[in-house]
Amino acid sequence: TGWLTGKPLLAGAGVLALAFGVNIMLEPLNLNDLGLEATFEAMRSDVLCILMLCVVGPWLEELIFRDGILRHLTQNGIKPVWAVVVSALLFGLVHGDPAQMVPASLLGLVLGLLYVHTGDLSLCLPAHIINNSVAIGLMYIPGSDEWTKDLSVPEHIALGLPLLLVGALLIYIIIARKKKSL
Repeated sequence: TGWLTGKPLLAGAGVLALAFGVNIMLEPLNLNDLGLEATFEAMRSDVLCILMLCVVGPWLEELIFRDGILRHLTQNGIKPVWAVVVSALLFGLVHGDPAQMVPASLLGLVLGLLYVHTGDLSLCLPAHIINNSVAIGLMYIPGSDEWTKDLSVPEHIALGLPLLLVGALLIYIIIARKKKSL
């Protein structure tokens, strides 16, 4: 199937729901982004930067963290669950700032699970590209990062948790279907 049909689209939707849910729930913590939001804002008018953030970056990260590190660990006797955790934590760490580390680690876990259950990047790569493209696309919508600022902590959780659970369910469905087809 193509990237915008079937499982790749479902994986992208799952990753997006998870990412939105986690980001909404983490917002009250005011994690420091070390100035990266301003950097992204400055890059929004540079087509090459946008291409790097939306396509080239995800492609390289999938090659390094899933097809490289995760695959290497599993081929060298590390249990897949631990290989996924290690590669996800490394993925989170290279994002470099507290505001991105937790969401990136969670994204790394999900993409790692998809990789382990498919054996290739056919779901990880489109899901990662969709995630980054939507995140970058939101920079062009005025106020898109303001609508949850005035919510209470319980409201953040009440809004974020269902999104996280829907995302987890979509990823679970993909993995369960893959297991049935084996």
